Amino acid sequence: PFIVALGAISASDPAATAAAAAAGSASGPSPDSQAGSAEDFRPERWLEPQNAKSLALHQAPFGMGAHYCLGSHLAMAELTAVLAELGRSYSLTADTHTEWQDFPIKRPANGLPCTLQRLAAA
Repeated sequence: PFIVALGAISASDPAATAAAAAAGSASGPSPDSQAGSAEDFRPERWLEPQNAKSLALHQAPFGMGAHYCLGSHLAMAELTAVLAELGRSYSLTADTHTEWQDFPIKRPANGLPCTLQRLAAA
């Protein structure tokens, strides 16, 4: 096996592109094979129901097992502090009159527009 820097391969270098493709094919099919080519920028592929299995494989924001992010607890603590400050200092109103989509998770069809308004200082 060999390591190739991401910026080292360009479309104008067919030999490097072929070598990288051969190295990738030796490890088996790409997990993205169900969702189309990994080279294509098509983020909506993750919203298609036939790609649900592939979507489940890619939803590990802090990693897994021995490769779990060391800063995950700090990130969650910071997120909790930010949310507490938002809840204490702002009023949040949302348009709750909307239809809901069920895939890949239950979510509002209109994106659930929200308004954040700063509360008066006490």
